[in-house]
Amino acid sequence: MGHPFVKTPNLDRLMRQSVRFRNAYIAEPVCAPSRVSYFTGMHERVHGLLMGEYGMGGKALLYDLASKIPCLIYDPRVPDEFRGRQLDHLVSSLDYVRTILDYAGVEAPEFMDGQSLRPLVEGRDAPWREALFLESLFTGRDNPFQEGIRLGKWKYIRMYDGKADYREADVDFAGRKPEFEMLFDLEADPGERNNLIESLADSDILAALRRDRRRERRRDEMGRACRGSATAATRPLTPT
Repeated sequence: MGHPFVKTPNLDRLMRQSVRFRNAYIAEPVCAPSRVSYFTGMHERVHGLLMGEYGMGGKALLYDLASKIPCLIYDPRVPDEFRGRQLDHLVSSLDYVRTILDYAGVEAPEFMDGQSLRPLVEGRDAPWREALFLESLFTGRDNPFQEGIRLGKWKYIRMYDGKADYREADVDFAGRKPEFEMLFDLEADPGERNNLIESLADSDILAALRRDRRRERRRDEMGRACRGSATAATRPLTPT
């Protein structure tokens, strides 16, 4: 897979026959909630692991090291010219169950988030999300509530004080000021070490990310009444 020291000939062979999505994220970077998301195709609120990086250990944070995941899809029926591609579409683990149902010829229930990856694997033109919502509501080990957005080269994360035994009202952040925010330019800073929240405090992109996340949560609370090519939880943002 291109690592300078670790050799993976079997994975390399599989990659040459598959389609790899380089920007795939887990819906909830914690053990049990992530597995529930895999099986249900829903965010945790509806139904990675750090080892010293950033001075932290464990998971449940929205850094790429903890929330980004490998994603390979192998379909022996795909023509040779479509194999071995590496795509930069924003992918969520919530897309997996819809993809499996699509391949099985089963219509996905309306309540599921995510989109089927099958059209991309087959090289077809398909409307795709421009932004991806991330969250972690795991509050063990004093973790905060977290929300994030990945939009193009930008990644915005905000944190709120968590509580161990929380209710639905505790994760309604409307009108609530975050305790901490982070903004990263992933092209210039793929390691997410340079927080731009202060230097870009008055920028249009930060204002758009803050504003559109609030709008997304309101759509979520309305039950995703309007489902287009992307679900309400992953509908593209339109910065202004």
